[in-house]
Amino acid sequence: MSFIGLTYALSQGFVANRVIKIFGPNRRVQVLLLCCVALGVGRYCAFQTTNLMLVYFMFLFIVMALGIVNTVISADTGKLAPTSEIGGVFGILEAMQNAAGMFGPLLGGSLAKMSSDA
Repeated sequence: MSFIGLTYALSQGFVANRVIKIFGPNRRVQVLLLCCVALGVGRYCAFQTTNLMLVYFMFLFIVMALGIVNTVISADTGKLAPTSEIGGVFGILEAMQNAAGMFGPLLGGSLAKMSSDA
């Protein structure tokens, strides 16, 4: 798990800024689309292999793409909110991200347990 945490922190702290500079500030939608494609392809490839090193390599791209997506969304949210409401908006955004991080796996695990294939 430390691999994922470190990769996520690096993607938000260093990689996202460089990717935005490469694409330009007006092409954030293309960055988000590219990251979504990387998430999908990375997950598919990671779950199709039994090689542990390849799984870690795929998760490197998955977590980097996720970190970039979250950084772009947070930055754009900050531009949309009025200055007097920015703290509340970020508080709600963070609360929703944390709630999704708790309830998403709970729901997914419950659905997998109820499935006849599991």
